[in-house]
Amino acid sequence: MTYLFVTLVIICLWHFIYEGILLPSIRLKLRFELYALRDGLRDLKINENHKFKDSEFDHLHDIINGMLEVLPVLNINFVRRMIRAEESDPDLKDVIEQRRRAIESCSIGGVREIYHELSVLMNYAVFANSFCMLIYLIPVFLIQNVFLHAKRSIDRLTLTPVDTLHQLASPSKFFGSEAPD
Repeated sequence: MTYLFVTLVIICLWHFIYEGILLPSIRLKLRFELYALRDGLRDLKINENHKFKDSEFDHLHDIINGMLEVLPVLNINFVRRMIRAEESDPDLKDVIEQRRRAIESCSIGGVREIYHELSVLMNYAVFANSFCMLIYLIPVFLIQNVFLHAKRSIDRLTLTPVDTLHQLASPSKFFGSEAPD
């Protein structure tokens, strides 16, 4: 019981330090990098205005602004909800696909670079915001792994011949003394 209490106190301290001290600094760094991407996009729009379609600029600008707004809640659960929303709403799926095609077909190379960098930053944000949950999920994954391994073993056990089952179940096997046959 003492070990459980000490473990829970350590987990609580880790959670407090990560969520209260480290994560805000990580989010601030990500926010500044998103601002830099947005400024780079605006510079491209100014310098390459004759080649830059308004729709391409607007899509990417909206995406960056949207990511700035949802940065604190961007975690695995948020991504899962977004995927479900996309799967259940064909209109949303079409809008996402149109935006992706518009950005990928853009003739200005800097746009694709900004989009790629945005994707890297958002992956980092999802990981950073979800990292603290990993402490709680590790035991769940370990238990799941044990049960999957046990299920495979039980599946093999159901195929084991009865004679072998009787041999394995004999009392001498349990007590470590092998009786001569």
